[in-house]
Amino acid sequence: MDPITRKLITARGDVLTETSDVFATYCWNGNDTSAGIHTANAGIDMSKHGGMFWGKLRDGGGNDYNWYLADTVRSPIDGTQGNPNLGEVFDDTPGQKTWTVPAGVTSVSVLCIGGGGGCVLYPQGTTGASGGGGAALAYKNNISVTPGQTITYNVGDGGKGATNNSNPVPNDVISGHYAEAGTPSWFNGTNVNDAVVMGYQGAGAQSYTGGTGGEFSNSTGDGGGSGGTGGSNDGSHSYWAFGGGAAGYSGDGGNGGRWQAGGAYTPGASAGAGGGAGGGLSVDFEIYSEFTLEEAASIELKYAPLIGQLGKELRKNIKSFEFLKGEEGASAQRSADLNYANITFHTGWLDNVVSTRPDGDRTEELMIHESAHLSIDPYVYGQEGWNEAVLLDGNYLSTYAKDNPDSEDVAETFQAYIAVKYFPERISNSLRDTILSVCLNRFKYFDTLNLDLSIYK
Repeated sequence: MDPITRKLITARGDVLTETSDVFATYCWNGNDTSAGIHTANAGIDMSKHGGMFWGKLRDGGGNDYNWYLADTVRSPIDGTQGNPNLGEVFDDTPGQKTWTVPAGVTSVSVLCIGGGGGCVLYPQGTTGASGGGGAALAYKNNISVTPGQTITYNVGDGGKGATNNSNPVPNDVISGHYAEAGTPSWFNGTNVNDAVVMGYQGAGAQSYTGGTGGEFSNSTGDGGGSGGTGGSNDGSHSYWAFGGGAAGYSGDGGNGGRWQAGGAYTPGASAGAGGGAGGGLSVDFEIYSEFTLEEAASIELKYAPLIGQLGKELRKNIKSFEFLKGEEGASAQRSADLNYANITFHTGWLDNVVSTRPDGDRTEELMIHESAHLSIDPYVYGQEGWNEAVLLDGNYLSTYAKDNPDSEDVAETFQAYIAVKYFPERISNSLRDTILSVCLNRFKYFDTLNLDLSIYK
C-alpha cells in the first residue's frame, strides 16, 4: 500500500482503496489459493515484490491464522512466514553466548559492532586525556540457518581505560599510560577466525596518542565501515580528547575531537558520541570556551548522537554545528556556493524551551528543521515541481511557513514528511491525515528527489 495514497496495488493491475490501518507499506496480490501470505482473501507474492505489511498465514487447505507482520527481509518466502515469534534480537551485554534458532526461521541478517578502545586519563602526568578508537561495524544478510540450530556468538566489550592519577582506580580502569583495546563482536563460529560475521575492535589510547579505529578490512561481512581514531592529547597540559565514533552502515566513524582548557572545542570528523557513528560525511562539532570541560562533555553526549542520527541527505552540506550559551534560539547560515554552511544552537534555549515544551521534547525535530535549511532548501526552492506542488496543496503546514513561504516552507514540511513516511507510529492517525491533507503534493515531490534517508528505515 502506498503510504500516501493509501491504495493497495495488485499484481493483476487492480487498485483497491483501503481505509483501515491493517496494511502497511506496499502490498501486492498473488494467488489466492496458495500457501503463504494473505490479506483479505488474496495472497501476496513476496518473491516478486518487497515491502512490509500485515497479513495472514494460510495453509494449502485454505485455513487462515492470526494477523502478523511480515516482510521480505526477515521472512522466508514460503508458508512458514508469519510466525508471531519472529522478529529482531538485540544483545549488547558483553560475553560469549549461544542462541537457538526459533521454529520457522531459515535465514537471519546479522549486525556486529566491536568494542571501542579505552582512553588514557592524565597521560604521562599531563592534565588531559587521549581518546580510544571506535569499533568497526560489519553486517551480513540472508545467512542460512536451521530451526533448532544452536549458534555461538560473542558481544564485544569496551577496552579498559588507563591512568596513573593518584586517586583510587576503579575496576574498569588499569594503572598506567596505555589503555586496552576492545574485543570483537562475532556471530556463528567458534572464535573470531571462523565466524560468519565479525566486527573488529577499536584500539586503546597509547599515552598521548588516541587509539586507532577498528578497520573494516579486519572484519567479516558484506558491508559496514571502520571506526574513527580517538583524539590525541599530544603531550599538552590542556587537551582533553574524546573517543572515535563507531562505524555506520554506509561510512566510517568520525575521529574524536578534543577540548582545550581556556579555548574552543576542536572536533575531529563526524558528529557523534565522541567522533560519531559513520555515514561517510564529515561535520565539525564546536563547543565554545565559555563552557567548562564538564559542560562541554555533557553537551557532546547529549546532542552529538542526535546529529549523527540525522539522515545522510540532511547532513551532506553541513560544515559545522556550533553550541553557545544563551537563549537566542537556533539558526542556519550558508553561503551561495555552500562552502560555508553552519548551524548555531544556544543551549539555554534548547534546555529551557525546546526540550521542555508541553507537547514533548522537540529537539530532534529542530535538528531536522535546521538541517533542511542547508541541505534541502538549495535544491527545492524555485523548482517548477515544488512550485506546482505548493499550488496543488493550496495551504501551509504552519503559520510560520505561511508567513515565510520562500524560506521556511520546506523546513517546516520536511520534518513532517519524515514523521509520516518513516515514523507513523509516533503520531496519531488524525494528525497524519491532517498533515497529508495539507502537504500531500509536497510529499510526492520530495519522493521524486530520491533522497538518501536510509538511516530512518
